[in-house]
Amino acid sequence: MNIFVSIASYRDKELRDTLDSAFAYADRPDDITYGIVNQCEPNERLIFNQDNVKEIWMPSEDARGAGYARAKAQELYDGEDFFLQIDSHTFFDPGWDTKLLDAYYMATKIENDDKIIISQFPRKYERDDDGRIVLRENSNNYGDGVDNGEISRIGVTVGKKKEIRPHRIEFDSKDTFDPEESKSITAGLVFAPGKIVHEVPYDPEIVFWGEEVTFSMRAWLRGWKFYSPKEWIASHHYLRDENYPRIQDHDKKYKRMDDASTEHQLKIWNEDYLGVWGSPELGGTDKYSKYIDINMKNAYAERDRWMKGHEFENTGVDIMEWVNN
Repeated sequence: MNIFVSIASYRDKELRDTLDSAFAYADRPDDITYGIVNQCEPNERLIFNQDNVKEIWMPSEDARGAGYARAKAQELYDGEDFFLQIDSHTFFDPGWDTKLLDAYYMATKIENDDKIIISQFPRKYERDDDGRIVLRENSNNYGDGVDNGEISRIGVTVGKKKEIRPHRIEFDSKDTFDPEESKSITAGLVFAPGKIVHEVPYDPEIVFWGEEVTFSMRAWLRGWKFYSPKEWIASHHYLRDENYPRIQDHDKKYKRMDDASTEHQLKIWNEDYLGVWGSPELGGTDKYSKYIDINMKNAYAERDRWMKGHEFENTGVDIMEWVNN
C-alpha cells in the first residue's frame, strides 16, 4: 500500500527534520511519496535529492494561508492508495506508517465501511537549548499542562470557550487498541484513502481558523467517519517563538485574508452555496451542528462581531486570543 504525504510549509526551519524523521521511522519508506508546498525565501529553499519527494515552491510573499498551501499540495497527489496530511513541524514515531494503516483497518471493521479518516492531536515536542528535540509524552495539545497520560482526541475551538472535545482516550488502556470514533479531524494529522482528495478536496479559501471543523462537516455529510488511534503517530511543535516565522506575523495582510476567509466560511455554514466547498444538501450544516452540539452559524457570527471590533497592529496578539477572554 503506497501513501502520499502532504506537507505545507511556510519558511519552516524544521521541514528538513520533519522529512528526516519520516524517512527514518517509516517501516516501508519505498512505498511513500511526499508532496511539499514550500513557501519561503529563495535562500531558505531546501534541495530535495530523493526521487519520492515532489515540491511546489513559491516565494513567501505569495503565501495565502494554510488552506491554499494544503490545496496546492493535493495537486501533487498521483493516485496513491492513501493520503496523509501533516504540518511541516512534525516528528514521527517509529513505525508511523504501519500504525496508521493498522488503525485504519481496525476502524473499517468497526464501521464495515472504508470511508474512514484517522486523525490525532499529536503530542508536543520542544527544542532544548542545543536545538535537540524533546518529546513531552504526557503534555496536552498546547503543552501547558499534563493530561495524565491521555491523548487529546479533538482540538477544534469554536464559539466562545467551547471545544469539540467530547471525551479523551486513555493512553495506557490495555483492554483494546481499537481506535475510537470522534466528531472532527485535526488538520495536523489526517489519514484516509486517497479518494478523499477528490471527494473532499481542501478548501483554498480558508486561511487558518475554521479549517478543521469546516472540513469535518463536509466530510461527515459525505459519509466519512473519524477515528483516533490509541498509539502515538507523531509529535508536533506547538509553541513556536519569534525564531519560527508564521504567516500570522504579517498582521495587516493576515487580517485581510482572514476576514475574507471568515466571510467565505459564513456563506458555507449559512448554505448560501452548496456543493464541493460546502454541504451537499440543504440542511446539512444544521445536521452537523446538531451532531457536534455547537451552533456553528452562531459561533461564526460571534467571532465575526469580535474580529470587527479589534485591530491587530504589531501587538503579537494571537488570532485566537478572543476564545480565552
